[in-house]
Amino acid sequence: MSSPTRNQKSKSSPKSRKRSEALVAAPGEALVEQVPLTDAGEDAPLTSPAEASANGENMPDNESSAEVASVAGDWQSPPWAEIAKRIVKRFERGRLSKLFRVGELSGKATSPAALLGGLAVAQCEPISPRQRMLAELAWGERPKGNSVFKGSWTDAVAEFLVAVTSPTSADGLDLQILADAVLWAHALPALMEDLSESQWKSLCQSLDSLARDGLAVRDPLSIERLIAGELALVLRFRLEDLASDSLAASAVDALEAWLDGGEDAVAAALCEAGREARLVIASVLRQRALAKATLGRKVKRKQLGVAIDLACWVAAMTRRDGTPVFSWLAKNGVRDDVAPGGLFDAMKSLAPELLGPAVDATLGRGHSDGKLSWAVSLPESLWFSEAARIGAMLTEWDVRRGRVYVDYSADTFQLEIEYGRGVAVLGCWDVKVEVDGGEQSPAEPWALTCEYTDDDVHYLEFEQHWTGEVKVQRQLLVLREDRCVLLADAVIRSEDRPSARIACWSRVPIDTALTVRSQAETNELWLEDAAGRRRGLALSLQTHEWRIGRSAVGLEVDPENRLLLLATSQPPSDNGGGVYLPLWFDFQPRRFERPRTYRRLTVGDALRIVDADEAVAHRIQMGSEQWLVYRSLRGERNRTYLGKHLIADFQCGRFHPGDGSIEDLVTITSHDHGTGEADDA
Repeated sequence: MSSPTRNQKSKSSPKSRKRSEALVAAPGEALVEQVPLTDAGEDAPLTSPAEASANGENMPDNESSAEVASVAGDWQSPPWAEIAKRIVKRFERGRLSKLFRVGELSGKATSPAALLGGLAVAQCEPISPRQRMLAELAWGERPKGNSVFKGSWTDAVAEFLVAVTSPTSADGLDLQILADAVLWAHALPALMEDLSESQWKSLCQSLDSLARDGLAVRDPLSIERLIAGELALVLRFRLEDLASDSLAASAVDALEAWLDGGEDAVAAALCEAGREARLVIASVLRQRALAKATLGRKVKRKQLGVAIDLACWVAAMTRRDGTPVFSWLAKNGVRDDVAPGGLFDAMKSLAPELLGPAVDATLGRGHSDGKLSWAVSLPESLWFSEAARIGAMLTEWDVRRGRVYVDYSADTFQLEIEYGRGVAVLGCWDVKVEVDGGEQSPAEPWALTCEYTDDDVHYLEFEQHWTGEVKVQRQLLVLREDRCVLLADAVIRSEDRPSARIACWSRVPIDTALTVRSQAETNELWLEDAAGRRRGLALSLQTHEWRIGRSAVGLEVDPENRLLLLATSQPPSDNGGGVYLPLWFDFQPRRFERPRTYRRLTVGDALRIVDADEAVAHRIQMGSEQWLVYRSLRGERNRTYLGKHLIADFQCGRFHPGDGSIEDLVTITSHDHGTGEADDA
């Protein structure tokens, strides 16, 4: 899969903003021919200009000048006042509730939330009052207290026009400005009542210029290009013959090109921790309706595969309260996305049998079908994009079972773990390494070395090379049915290099909504919510169970609510000096009151007990349930632990004490060739 070209923007956008086609004339100049509009009833379908002209449907011209003036506000030019009245009348008949109807899935008409889908997440802050007012105006719902807006919209437009002419990126395009421009374009007819003729024309011209600059970007996967296409379609839908037909056609071409981008298009939308994914899928859904209404072009069903995949990603990357993962937005900040007729309802219409259950499961809603049929209709439970460097590990689609997310697209390694009713881990999982007392630094970005999933587990492993001739290997293991998570860092020195003394600090950030509660006699750590309820148990497997014992790994809770694991290798010998720092989480409440213990097991190699720098094994017991974890840090050797012989880098299994058998959950056999191989025998 090729890397996303999200940041590879075209530099060919003309900075002089030359226009081959003008949307409207400058103030005082003549406009293009007046727009033919239909005179059908309130419930008539939206009709394109060509269809209206062919049917001979034109607006009556016998309205009084006083009537025209009341609609056109303070517009002074009589021809423009007439055009303004016609645009407003068209606006009143062509309600967006007809265009963006959710459909047969819910039977609910949409609301202004349809215009705000994904916007709060993309801008990392709640919808502003001005954005909400624009959406309500565009929907035909003029907010109460009109006098408040009479004088303020003039200043708001002036501020927006300044922002449009102040480029903030290399090619002069800003995604936030483009998203706002779509709202302004939708509200153009309603704003005629509040703006002067010259300011309204200036706004139209600026919106047209912005759409042309965006569509001039050559990269077909550009998010800016995609949103600019929606802007062009909205201008054509609102203004009809006053807007460019060819520009609208180019917009549909851009939409289809993006949909043809396959996995690369999805990866481009998922960049920056998926922050723009909701905005992208919302725009695609709206453009699908706009293309049909303005140009009669229907996006083919087979072209929607990319949109369906992205909608699955959006659902997978959503918390139970509707907020996106890796975000600090509150539930109220994304209420438009989860509102009836909002983004999540609209996503269902893409593939009702697939996305309907997925969205409901994500938002913690019940289901009416039997459990088996409901589960079969759901998408896959592991979503990972190596191109976007992001992943979602779902125990089940039912969000109440917990989820794990990872984002390593930037310099930091971001981690989020949900326990079913909230977030347990959120933030940067960082690591510090010293070799012979000298602090080291990463020499390369994180790279995926192993990905494995089946009905029992999800497993991801990453590797990063550091200075000091060491590498850090990072493991994330989810036991799906058991609701357990293993996080582990291993620092390994090349075997062909002299041994060294290695020290490693690994920090796992616990969410601030939880309190880490230490125990008086043991090293167990309980994660408790504000009400004192236990939500999870954390065990540092290399730390002795009892506080009085000597531990290979130190365990602390720092002032920033992070679990700090510290390990130092044994004195230099011929073992390379590797260290391993595993952290085991249990999020199954029914096990919290059971007797529990964990301990390190003996690992043998040819009648020799191996050092902890070479290989380690652990047993975790919660009541009658037991698990085993084995990790090799050096060499492909035939080793044994608890009667189990194996040649592997990593293994996790269930131990059945009744017959002494080990049920293999996952075994990773090799990392020597850059990619781990899983053996599910």
